[in-house]
Amino acid sequence: MTQPEPHRRRAGERTRAISDSARISSKMRTKPHSSLKLLEEQLPLPKRSYIYAIHVDGVLRYIGKGTNGRMYDHMKEVRQRLTRKFKLKNVSPLFQRKLTEAVMKGAVIEEIVLAHNLTSKQAYKLEHRHLERLVYAGNRKQVWNAIPPSIYTPQEYQAYIQKLTKNATSKDRWTRLIARMQLIRLGRHETSDKTLQRGVSSRR
Repeated sequence: MTQPEPHRRRAGERTRAISDSARISSKMRTKPHSSLKLLEEQLPLPKRSYIYAIHVDGVLRYIGKGTNGRMYDHMKEVRQRLTRKFKLKNVSPLFQRKLTEAVMKGAVIEEIVLAHNLTSKQAYKLEHRHLERLVYAGNRKQVWNAIPPSIYTPQEYQAYIQKLTKNATSKDRWTRLIARMQLIRLGRHETSDKTLQRGVSSRR
């Protein structure tokens, strides 16, 4: 596993290579610029699988993993979108909508490689670990990622169990069934069975 000097690239109106580590500085504009594509093609790509972050005006907004030029694909999609008419509210997923909105407001976008030369499995685990740290630090809403449901704080987990336990006694059959299945999956089937039995008894 290699953690290099961060690979950085800011998309913008004018671009210039700052160093051999592929750092680029610029200001964003809402129209695509052909030099950006040319510059991306000239940048040295990370080796094998890698983990990357995307900062918007200096704030971490996305953690991802990929190979080759994956980290540049997000901005390529935004630039293509800006060449045609579209409704921002219809853009999905959330990250693309937020990123497009940021670009339209003139934000500086920066892609940073956090670690490279990884196997696919290593990249997956490291991405998961980075997202865990953000969630545990209380920064779930800071990032525009779709956070895996397996990542949660102890407080979030307890609240989720309480919600499922309550739903397990719902008057709605499907709500009860789904809650019970989730409780069983989480190893809380005893709680599920007892609450279901109480729910059934109370309605007789």
